[in-house]
Amino acid sequence: MKLFSSKQIKEWDNFTIETLGVSEVELVDKAATASLVWLQPILSKFDAIYIFCGKGNNGADGLAIANMLLRLGFNVSVYRLNGNFSEANKYYADAITNPGILHTIENQADFPIIPDNTLLIDAILGMGLTGAPAPLVQDLITHLNNSKQQIIAIDIASGLPADTLAETEAITATHTLTFEQYKLAHLRASNSINNGQVHLLKIGLSETFSKNNESTFQLVTTAQVQERLIPRNNFAHKGNFGHAALLAGSYGMMGAAILAAGGCLSVGPGKLTNVVPKIGYEIMQISVPEAMCVISGNEHLQQCPDLSNYTAIGIGPGIGTSQHCANLLQEVFLKKLPTIVDADALNIMAGYLSLFQMLPEDSILTPHPGEFTRLFGEGDLFSIAIDKAVQHRIYIVLKGKFTLIATPEGKGHFIPTGNAGMAKGGMGDVLTGIITGLRAQGYSSDASCILGAYLHGLSGDLAALGLSSSSMQARDVVKYMSEAWQLIQKPIS
Repeated sequence: MKLFSSKQIKEWDNFTIETLGVSEVELVDKAATASLVWLQPILSKFDAIYIFCGKGNNGADGLAIANMLLRLGFNVSVYRLNGNFSEANKYYADAITNPGILHTIENQADFPIIPDNTLLIDAILGMGLTGAPAPLVQDLITHLNNSKQQIIAIDIASGLPADTLAETEAITATHTLTFEQYKLAHLRASNSINNGQVHLLKIGLSETFSKNNESTFQLVTTAQVQERLIPRNNFAHKGNFGHAALLAGSYGMMGAAILAAGGCLSVGPGKLTNVVPKIGYEIMQISVPEAMCVISGNEHLQQCPDLSNYTAIGIGPGIGTSQHCANLLQEVFLKKLPTIVDADALNIMAGYLSLFQMLPEDSILTPHPGEFTRLFGEGDLFSIAIDKAVQHRIYIVLKGKFTLIATPEGKGHFIPTGNAGMAKGGMGDVLTGIITGLRAQGYSSDASCILGAYLHGLSGDLAALGLSSSSMQARDVVKYMSEAWQLIQKPIS
């Protein structure tokens, strides 16, 4: 699913109006109707409904919803900011002929007192916001948030820019009803308290526009994952599926190595070798009997083993950040093999930025937000990830809800699978193993990241369903991986 910018969505609206013979008012009507269908099951729980509308077409959506609710006999009050109104906004405001329903807001004195058990509908700003809202709008946002009532945001919580970071307080919505596709604002962790639960409503925008226009970002679909699957030949042998190496673990951190190895084996490489310090040799041989072991160092990894026989290298989980490990990382990078970098290896890179000059092209970095900011600094993580992926010709897997995969081509793929139960230690180690195992088999870096992150999240979703999000552990993601694979397999035609 493509994720268009706010500018592109405006163009999409206009294209739909021009090519499908739909007027602006009819388009607003479609959005209001879709919103009402979603709203109807919850409306009877509230004593009153207050709808707050801006001057543009987002405000027109709110006014259209108000007209529909009035016809259904609900107790509705509408508060509209004064100003230069859009044509659709004027049309739906004029349609409200009930006395005492439509109120104009010109200053703070016009803000209503909001009784308990009132449903608030936010149709103030929409997607057009750039920068901070006007002072009166900002005060209204604060007023609504302070009411502590449930708020339904139409398309986007007022105060959130569609494409960039919020600069000031935004509406704290319980639910957001957005149209046709998600906006970047809906996928940012920093906006989660503002978005509430986001619901995607279709309103019939032109499919031709969506098909013919490119977007920087997209939300990965199951079909796109299936397109990247490589079928296995029935006469294949283990030599056809590569040999992965995982450089992981240290004294007290062998669990990271075990979890990475489990993730790797769950996606089917022909062979796996764990490169571990001597202290972890017996632990690995007992815990992961399907894999081989090579010893490097005593309590921590030290010298780099011969890597010439491996088809992909994963390095970082639990290795520590000693100077020995920094030297090891440099040696691995100089081999110019397909490389996946995670955890302590990323923290080492943050201290030795010169290592980026040695990093092989198409390498994969898998940071969580903390590791990411140590590497690249703070700011708009989405745009920074894209810029750095292009600059260094690498793939960046920015982990979290809606994991982002930034590519050297300047594209961003969001992964829809995964849940809050995966916010636990060891989950990233499993993902490192999964991506390494796929890359070792000959999957491209692009496919390894997208398929690996999707499977990782899907297996986590299955574990949450089977065990609960609170009790599930990283090792359960490995256990449920076979079910995740079965769900994404293409049906036999």
